[in-house]
Amino acid sequence: MLGWMQEDFASRGVESARLDAELLVAHALGVPRMQLYLDLDRPLAAEELASIRALVKRRREREPVAYLLGRRDFWKRSFRVDARVLVPRPDTETLVERAIAVLRPARASERVADEGRTVVEGAPRGESVLVLDEEPEWGEVGAGFEEVGEGPGGEERLVDPSRASRSGRSPASVGAEERLVDPSPASVASVGEGGGGEERMVDPSRAAGSGRSPASVGAEERLVDPSPASDPSPASAASVGEGGGGEERMVDPSSASGGGEERMVDPSSAAGSDPSPASGSGVESGGSFTAAAGVSVPAGPVIDLCVGSGCVVVSVAEEVPDRAYFATDVSSGALEVARANVVDAGVPVELVEGDLFAGLEGPFALVLANPPYIAAPVMEGLEPEVTKHEPRIALVAGEDGLDVIRRLVPEAASRLIRGGALLIEIGEDQGPAVRALFEASGLVQTRVWRDLAGRDRVVEGWRAR
Repeated sequence: MLGWMQEDFASRGVESARLDAELLVAHALGVPRMQLYLDLDRPLAAEELASIRALVKRRREREPVAYLLGRRDFWKRSFRVDARVLVPRPDTETLVERAIAVLRPARASERVADEGRTVVEGAPRGESVLVLDEEPEWGEVGAGFEEVGEGPGGEERLVDPSRASRSGRSPASVGAEERLVDPSPASVASVGEGGGGEERMVDPSRAAGSGRSPASVGAEERLVDPSPASDPSPASAASVGEGGGGEERMVDPSSASGGGEERMVDPSSAAGSDPSPASGSGVESGGSFTAAAGVSVPAGPVIDLCVGSGCVVVSVAEEVPDRAYFATDVSSGALEVARANVVDAGVPVELVEGDLFAGLEGPFALVLANPPYIAAPVMEGLEPEVTKHEPRIALVAGEDGLDVIRRLVPEAASRLIRGGALLIEIGEDQGPAVRALFEASGLVQTRVWRDLAGRDRVVEGWRAR
């Protein structure tokens, strides 16, 4: 049965033919996939064969497997899905990661459990450790970091060259934890895999120089520092170091040779300057719970626009439960699915039917959105699972894909608390255009975050304090 289904699906252009066959048969029989291989010789009852044939017929029409199963795994749980909502994609987890990062307060010695997504040297596996004593001033994020070095364990990171020279150590020997990587053309990071299977950004030139492949360098996911290489501020920026317990720390360059506790410092106090809030903008890789330079939004509610199945807001609310959550969607059918997932998770999310903010004035500490962003001409060339089965209203937004985002950004900017943030998922070619919309609406510290495939996926911006 499995072999026949695999051949049939493959002949119809289904790329994951074997996996789809296994999932559908296991679903029809009500058993785990592994059980299929333990019961290869088991005869099938007539009703079981009928159930499998019905699923095969629907899959032949390229109906998404998630709709056939009625569920899709996303983040840390399985969500209910059907034809009223989009199928949750792994790319969207980048939006969840950034939301968690900006919601978690940057308190001293805070440990953020992450089930192995981010591994920091010196910390227990499965935890990312962030140690910050004070919050930076706006505009200081990323300033002054400019050289990539290598630690004793092969870790890649960004260091302040002034600190390395004063301490008599080479940049390659400063610190030993998860690092920021400068994405300037000379050191553009690529995706590799660490020994534990973790995906992260690595510097290809460094891998070549060590005789190792990019896939073997380091073992942590990486952040990319967006500050331009042409505008370094080594005298003013804090650099990354390691505390006695292996905690990741931002340190004052002037304190590297003086001993004592390393801490996050206000770079402007070291430089005697007040840089522009936009000086930290750029493109970064996703995959870390650590907010840029430890910045977090103030207390206040969170809203998820275009909520769909609810996978984003439910995932965030489970990770950061001490907030009030709201979610909206123009589709009543989508809200019914979202409501079922909210109940399953047991998280307090207030769902409201309506366009964008649906009359909710806020203000909000964080606005999240995964709006329609596919350009109409692009839609026609996508796979049949998308064009024939997923709700078009949740996908297409005009000729360039930005019709909804153009309305959303200024509305969101006007409803943010001072120090609040806006996070929007985008198409891989929309980063510059959407970032320009953020800045035109007065948002600062704008960034484009890449997903694990290296594609632009989330735009982030903040309302100045």
